[in-house]
Amino acid sequence: MKSDLLSLGWAKRLKTQQLIPIFPLPAQLMPDGKLALRIFEPRYLRMVKECAKNRAAFGIVMMASSDVYATTASIQPIGTSAKIVDFDQLENNVLEITVCGGPCFKIGDIQVQEDGLNVANIDYLKPWPARALAEKERYIARQLCGIYEQYPELGNLYANRKLNNLTWLCQRWLEILPLGVEQKQELMATPTCERTHQLLTKLLQ
Repeated sequence: MKSDLLSLGWAKRLKTQQLIPIFPLPAQLMPDGKLALRIFEPRYLRMVKECAKNRAAFGIVMMASSDVYATTASIQPIGTSAKIVDFDQLENNVLEITVCGGPCFKIGDIQVQEDGLNVANIDYLKPWPARALAEKERYIARQLCGIYEQYPELGNLYANRKLNNLTWLCQRWLEILPLGVEQKQELMATPTCERTHQLLTKLLQ
């Protein structure tokens, strides 16, 4: 199975360290995931406009659950690259964008620019290898589709669902499961989807 990440032009970026802007969120995006965002703060409007102009990525990272102000100290060490795939200009200078997740990365040094935008040196992590879904594991796909039917604003982001790819399914579940920040970070740092698969087996069966 080939990942769509290659078609989005991520392959070269896996080889080098990058300096990218960071967007802290209470939620986490995973590779091949989709996320709809409304952007209104000036620093993030600038980030989005520059990334769109240069066809560049920015980083989505979780912040410590206790920090409502998204300070630099609360930014978690592992995040996911994001590219803008759709956008719409709303009233009151609000941008609505849809992003697609690229490779995960580990954050190095963080710098704070004059307008408060965080930029970080990152090193990309190796992507989880694709793994075919076994027949006995079909419940993982069925229950995810049930979630998407229950929440169409989320399900509508995924016109093409890789329901036979266990890695893709684990990544989608990791985005939506109500896990603590530390646990999500730990699972993202693993080299394969196996730990997340084991968790899903306990939770869904």
